[in-house]
Amino acid sequence: MVVPVYGDTLQKETSVASQKNRIAGLDGLRLFAILAVVAFHANSSWLPGGYSGVTVFFVISGYLLTLSIDRALAEKGSFSYFEYLKRRIVRLLPPMLAVVGVIAIVSIIFARPLLPKMKDDVIPALLFAENWYYIVRNISYFAAAGLPSPLTHFWYLAIIMQFYIVWPPVLIILDKLHVKRRHRVILCLVLAAASQVAMAILYDPQADTNRIYYGLDTRAGEMIMGALAAEAAPILSYRRKAEGRRARRGSSEHGGAPLVSDAALTISAFIALAIIVIFSFRVNGYSPFPYYGGFLLLAACSAVIVLAIIRETSVFSMLFSLAPLAVLGKRSFSLYLWHYPLLLIMNPATRTSAVEPWEYALQLAVILVISELSYRIFEASRTVMRADARRRGNAEATVLGYPAVSRALSIIGIVCALALFAVPINAEQSDAPVPVPEAEPETGNAQTGDDMADGLSPARERTLFPIEGTIFKGTSFEAAISRINGFSNYEVDESGATNAPVILVGDSVPLGAETQFNEMFPYGYMDAQVSRQLYTGPEILESIWAQGTDGDIIVWSLGNNGVAYEEDVRKLIEMCGQRRVYLVTCRVPLALQDMNNELFYEIAAQYDNCEVVDWYGTSAGHDEYFWDDGTHLRPEGAEAYVLMLREAIVGR
Repeated sequence: MVVPVYGDTLQKETSVASQKNRIAGLDGLRLFAILAVVAFHANSSWLPGGYSGVTVFFVISGYLLTLSIDRALAEKGSFSYFEYLKRRIVRLLPPMLAVVGVIAIVSIIFARPLLPKMKDDVIPALLFAENWYYIVRNISYFAAAGLPSPLTHFWYLAIIMQFYIVWPPVLIILDKLHVKRRHRVILCLVLAAASQVAMAILYDPQADTNRIYYGLDTRAGEMIMGALAAEAAPILSYRRKAEGRRARRGSSEHGGAPLVSDAALTISAFIALAIIVIFSFRVNGYSPFPYYGGFLLLAACSAVIVLAIIRETSVFSMLFSLAPLAVLGKRSFSLYLWHYPLLLIMNPATRTSAVEPWEYALQLAVILVISELSYRIFEASRTVMRADARRRGNAEATVLGYPAVSRALSIIGIVCALALFAVPINAEQSDAPVPVPEAEPETGNAQTGDDMADGLSPARERTLFPIEGTIFKGTSFEAAISRINGFSNYEVDESGATNAPVILVGDSVPLGAETQFNEMFPYGYMDAQVSRQLYTGPEILESIWAQGTDGDIIVWSLGNNGVAYEEDVRKLIEMCGQRRVYLVTCRVPLALQDMNNELFYEIAAQYDNCEVVDWYGTSAGHDEYFWDDGTHLRPEGAEAYVLMLREAIVGR
């Protein structure tokens, strides 16, 4: 199919950078983007908004895709759509298969709990459909329950491939209709804004964001901003000729100063970079801002940076084109493929001790070495083969040519993918956590101290056995016990049971200690449920009171399934009146852990009847307390959990 090219389409002299097969400055930008993503996945507390690096990748991809198609239409008069898709698939799929094969084998040896999640994801991942699979399965990105899949990050490749499918026909149609460049820019703006509006409409602060985070429709705006940069670049680079016939945009032969000067573009790019950096350090994935325009702001800033980079005479372009940045940036795709599963294997979710700096350095070295090997096998060698094939005039080799090692790794990946899909993997084989049943609340009455049974031992001198981490942050042990003794007259019998009338409202974490709780708090009442969110707490407690159950002590063990907000935590405390209130800290391998725990401490300090019970501190260094998801309790953890509660409430 030959597509006629309108006079306002991309010209050969759009810019010096566009004549090159690879733009060095974009490799430098890729380096900064992948560093943000790796830092976010290694420890999200370092860079809470490190996911912004993915937006930068989206913009670069949208720019290069649009530039490639426009150039093909301008120079050849046609664009081979299916040949282009074939090249994209052949470039992406072999290294993806290698990741599947290698990580599956390594997981069998070192990280068997990862296998069930990998089994579920492998086919959607390799079919470039993982994003929609996660949406249908309601699998969260920022608050995924249990162990994440080693292939979770393939969602990005799925969206990229889907955009490769839907965007080229749009550009071909625009070219057939002779749509002028400025009108294409307007269209890109409208489409990008529509994508962001869809994201804002679908966003629900009290629901998970997986639909809008993984959806092609809601993320396409970021890639379309890259397309906008490709269409706008010639307009910004050269001014129409003031006299005589109208000069064609993007053509240097007509002269004229750039519409936007190098200095203005450079200053704009530095401002845009500053915005991205601030966003990366300040805006976490639980904030509503990204979904109310934040992603579009990131994409717009990234597009400005791309425009500055492709203007080779700008300072910004020279900076990002420095050889060390460009060389490392070329490895960004390999780094993206390998860093996430390797981090999961090297940092199991059950780990309760802090990762030392030297360990992070060692892990980074492992990631760099494996990524470099992958780059040399799948990218560098292929570049050489493509160049050789072009010299020989063998076009087919540019698509299918791969050296023996890469073909072997791809075959291993195919075998492992089929094995994962076909072979049953049960919990016993993988050491996966025992699932916690979703239990209905038991009917019961929490009683006050005046109604205690005679079986509890009489009052006696207290012997205190503090558990490390249980006593409250910022309070000395003696001061905390003195405060407890001031209003606690509860007893502990020889079996360890106490007559403290406790109502505990929680999620699946305390639910795993239900048996131990009932034994240690026979006059207590637990209402815990799988996947319960913190903001539902008041409704649950109201229902408990409505059935005639009450107690002097309220324990809130919530916050493991989503981010806690200040107003919701205050409601938990204030609805309890003068009752004693305890907030239990979280131990969950997600960014929300530290956010929620810090909020609990901050708010509890403002109420005289509220304290924080530090499960995070109590469980530190005790990997044996948890199943493989690093959150739910083994029997040892359940015993420690209720003992911690008794220590905090009774003082022994």
